[in-house]
Amino acid sequence: MSILKVRGTLPTDKSELVILDRDGTLNVDSGYSFQLGELILIEGVLETLSDERFQHSIFAIASNQAGICKGKFSTDQSIMFTEKLCQLLAASNIHISAFIFCPHGEFMNRSNEACEYRKPNPGMLILLMKLFGIPKESTIFVGNSNADKYAALNAGIRFIPVREVFPKIGDFS
Repeated sequence: MSILKVRGTLPTDKSELVILDRDGTLNVDSGYSFQLGELILIEGVLETLSDERFQHSIFAIASNQAGICKGKFSTDQSIMFTEKLCQLLAASNIHISAFIFCPHGEFMNRSNEACEYRKPNPGMLILLMKLFGIPKESTIFVGNSNADKYAALNAGIRFIPVREVFPKIGDFS
């Protein structure tokens, strides 16, 4: 189970899907990031995502948010934080069309059953591709962890590592 929020109408004039991890990829990861006052964009995010290379791209966010099941913050706090992040990006004409997150830890409800949406499982990425009708060949996932890398591999899509600084223009080609 995951939590999906579509922001506005679905774009129909785009040919590529760029899925972005949230914490450590778009914003500085403060460890269980949910405090609006601690939201800081990673250097280079605005410049890179506003490049003309992405004029035909749909942007979406896919993020594990295990802090919810651990009681660190609520679902509403996670949504508010992500919405504030989307607003910061939109101020630079970077529009996030949807975001999805998995609120589970390693296992769901003490059942020792892994959630298909928790990265490194591909559920969130596959759901976003279906939502936008974009094939695997036209989808990339940008992230900062092995869970992100293996989620992309498990979904059959290209993975772009962020490293410490957001990739500079050209790293996506």
